[in-house]
Amino acid sequence: MQTVLLVDDEVGLVNALSRALEDAGYRVLAAYDGRSALQMLASEPVDLLLSDIVMPGLFGTDVIRIARESMGLGHVPVILMSVIGEDRVRELFPLGDATFLPKPFTLSDVTGAVQSVLARPRPQD
Repeated sequence: MQTVLLVDDEVGLVNALSRALEDAGYRVLAAYDGRSALQMLASEPVDLLLSDIVMPGLFGTDVIRIARESMGLGHVPVILMSVIGEDRVRELFPLGDATFLPKPFTLSDVTGAVQSVLARPRPQD
């Protein structure tokens, strides 16, 4: 079973996405801020990081940068979510090879994006 770390400061959204992803066959770890996400990444192997960008404290882009540069997790694929349009997000934040998912979205948009990203071949650490 593949593990998704879901990071968003909106509790209701995390609950809904967690249920949808679990129903789709994924194990879901939930974090409500960037610092908690980094703690989970340090202790739990994950197959995908699904994160909001704008959160209190550490932004999702900060979590990715730290995970990749300091934790050796460059092989973990990332989906970033935001209400900010993708062009503006890419202008403001270093997304690298992260997949962008605009908010609002449907639960099937998210499960489809997760399935698609996890189906891609990727290098291992």
